[in-house]
Amino acid sequence: MALVAHEAEAEASVWRDQVELMRSTLAPVRETRPVRAAAVVGVSTALGSAVPLLPFILLPISVAPSVALVAGATVLALAGFERAHTTGGRKLRAALEMVTIGLVSALAGYLIGLLLGGPVG
Repeated sequence: MALVAHEAEAEASVWRDQVELMRSTLAPVRETRPVRAAAVVGVSTALGSAVPLLPFILLPISVAPSVALVAGATVLALAGFERAHTTGGRKLRAALEMVTIGLVSALAGYLIGLLLGGPVG
């Protein structure tokens, strides 16, 4: 029994040392500005919602879907860059995350519309 307790204590000691090593290599957390972060989220939401709709209002229906897709992806990429700038992080990765999430969401909405028998194209 003493051997088991000794081994458990040795493993716990190694684990604590490893956690401290990892903790020391973490980047410091930047202090956030909640009002600016809220403004970024609000503006991003408004732009992200309006931009894909505008081509359908302003352009012929034959080109509107393509323009809406490109415009929406562009705005999402810009929102990702701004998010990384505001909160810290890699800008390209944040932009790609936003575009990927937006496009997958659009595809899901389209497929759900097909499943429910909505009008197509």
